[in-house]
Amino acid sequence: MVFLKDIKKTFEKMNSWKIRQKNVDFFISGINPPYGRAEILYFGKVKNRYMWLQFISSAIDSLNEKVGKAASWLTILLVALVCYDVAMRSLFNETAAWVMELEWHLFALLFLLGGAYTFKHDAHVRVDLFYSNFSKRDKAWVNLTGGVVFLIPWCILLIYVSFHYGLESFKIREGSPDPGGLPARYIIKFAIAIGFFLLLLQAISSVFKAIIDLQETKRETT
Repeated sequence: MVFLKDIKKTFEKMNSWKIRQKNVDFFISGINPPYGRAEILYFGKVKNRYMWLQFISSAIDSLNEKVGKAASWLTILLVALVCYDVAMRSLFNETAAWVMELEWHLFALLFLLGGAYTFKHDAHVRVDLFYSNFSKRDKAWVNLTGGVVFLIPWCILLIYVSFHYGLESFKIREGSPDPGGLPARYIIKFAIAIGFFLLLLQAISSVFKAIIDLQETKRETT
């Protein structure tokens, strides 16, 4: 019981937790089991050896969930800006360079900051001929192989290239080439690296989930 009290103190900052007779479950805020749960036996014996994979995956999911929902509010701002631009063009035959540039800046931010959120919910468009008919274990192998071989290396490469792309822009304090355009163009260029960094984190979460699924299916078949 002393050990259970120590666990309670360790995780008391979390939104919800409960103690069972033989294990302790803690749930990360906003995340559902099994990826937000770690099972611990008395005297600190770890029942689930993949506890930390679950914990890290849940933390990444929570981060991208919040970033994605926050980025979705940019849609309202973008719609309002486009309506303003259309009204100015139609009623007064006027427009401004900063308005057009801000439109594509917001549009780019929606995709860059929402890409990882979309991947988390498996909502990206794809041509699926075989995957949907795979077993849970086969899907886990596809996700694990695709993440490690393709997605993670590609994200790392793009982060490296886009960061230097933004850095070069920052060094010269690049702004809009058009009169009346937006200054500090390096901000949107650095956003490319940020977007792919979030996608990299979600790719790591996906790989961790695949490893956990492989372990669970292995346990079911044995």
